[in-house]
Amino acid sequence: MERALVLAGGGISGIAWESGVLAGLEAGGFDTKQWDLVVGTSAGAYVGARLTSDGSPGPLFAVQTSGNDDAYEAELRLLFSPGLMRVARLSGRRSLRWLGLIWLTTFVVTTLMRHAIRHGLRSTIALVNTVRRGPHMADPQAFLAAIGALADTKLTSPTPLIDHWERALGAGRPWPATRLITTAIDTKDGSRMLFDSSSGVSLVAAVAASTCLPGLLAPVRLLGRRYMDGGIASATNADLAAGHREVWIVSPGGGDVLDREIAALRSGGSRVHQVRPSAASEQALPPDLRSFDPICRLAAARAGYDGGVAAASRPTS
Repeated sequence: MERALVLAGGGISGIAWESGVLAGLEAGGFDTKQWDLVVGTSAGAYVGARLTSDGSPGPLFAVQTSGNDDAYEAELRLLFSPGLMRVARLSGRRSLRWLGLIWLTTFVVTTLMRHAIRHGLRSTIALVNTVRRGPHMADPQAFLAAIGALADTKLTSPTPLIDHWERALGAGRPWPATRLITTAIDTKDGSRMLFDSSSGVSLVAAVAASTCLPGLLAPVRLLGRRYMDGGIASATNADLAAGHREVWIVSPGGGDVLDREIAALRSGGSRVHQVRPSAASEQALPPDLRSFDPICRLAAARAGYDGGVAAASRPTS
């Protein structure tokens, strides 16, 4: 219970930035190997799996800075629709950013139509009203269950997502010796599920569940339940590090949820170090659909590296 690492979600650019932060920490003389617990959510689940399995952030950082963007884009086209990848690339141009809004609007309308066809208009309107009230409603789990109900309208097989992570992690890669927790959300009731080496699922399957973007990808069925992205409730799930003397949180984003998690950790006696993008490096982390564009990886990884080197000597808390 000495030291915990929390790795947040953040999309394709988030993976690159977090790998850079960890590589920068290591270059700055910080020991990135000795953790009692690693918590990974969404993109952070993959980064955590690579860090704890590889024993160093170096291999993942090398992948992010390899410049092999065309091959990675081809890989993502197998996972997502080609249309999404085209919009992600085009919306990176200032004059075409409106394309992203149109695509998102179409995506939401299509998802709602699928739900209405299967469950009726009245049920869909009730779900919309719940989602509109947001996660800060009196029963936040009801909000997550509503998102899960919409995610469950994607009935295609989750096999492409699992295949993607098998290629990225290596088929049959075992759980690491370091305790790694990945998070996911049960689409049926909105509850949070924690996967680790004792859960009875493979590491690849646990990462797939944690990275399963609702509506874009079919929920991952594990142990008789269906799961979606663990970042829907919290991008960090930093509360899982409670009780550790020292907690490092690597997150490309912030927000009220993370602020509350950090306050709770500190009130419990944990010393918290938060690594966030600097004002200059935020430009390397594009928002919205642009974070899916592989060409953002190099700049994000380099920005993360510079931030990690700085944090190794002057940790932000």
